[in-house]
Amino acid sequence: MSIQQKKGNVEDKLNEKDVEDFLRQNPDFFTNHPELVSELKVPHPNTGSAVSLIEHQVELLRQQNTKTQKRLDELVQIARENDRLSKNIHLLTMDLMGARNLIDVFSIIDESLRKDFSADAICVRILAQPKSAKLEGRKEFASDAAVAAELTKHFGRQIKEGKAICGRAKTEQKKILFDEQGDKVASLAFIPLKFDKNVGLLAIGSFDEKHFHSGMGTLFLHQMGKVISKTISRFLKPES
Repeated sequence: MSIQQKKGNVEDKLNEKDVEDFLRQNPDFFTNHPELVSELKVPHPNTGSAVSLIEHQVELLRQQNTKTQKRLDELVQIARENDRLSKNIHLLTMDLMGARNLIDVFSIIDESLRKDFSADAICVRILAQPKSAKLEGRKEFASDAAVAAELTKHFGRQIKEGKAICGRAKTEQKKILFDEQGDKVASLAFIPLKFDKNVGLLAIGSFDEKHFHSGMGTLFLHQMGKVISKTISRFLKPES
């Protein structure tokens, strides 16, 4: 293909599309004509000034390298965070294995979530009865029918689906979960608990609206829910 095409006695100049097609079909063109590379001028991506094709390619490679490095840094940060969460889940599991009663369990959960998971507010609600009659009046047990009905009304769907979720909650929901701290909670993680036939919930609140968001992964939260559910089940009355 030449720079000009002849049709009879009429010469038709190539348009931009013809040049583009030619270069795509002949990727080694500039390899065979290296002297042309330094003569070609293209707009600089930032200033708009004309620069050589080589300079343009160097700038594009630099930008691509910056994007790649940024993405790599993000992946490294995610890996470090996942490693930290994995270690903290392991520590929580080990502590819960040594719990002698539900008082120990609630204490371990509270301490671990505040220390290792940056929790500002914590809510545990169990729709079941403890083995020890001394614990029946504690707030963790929704023994009152009205309280149980309210929890089911506002969180029944999430509990039924059995999936941990992150994000923001409605003002009324935060008030139910965190009482007077509800107004301060800007984001939360909601973890359903499952005890054979009975259920419950664990909510972790943060005063930082960016701490828990809908785009977060929930694998570690799901694992935490299973560990806590299994531990609490040991201290509940047998289900009929």
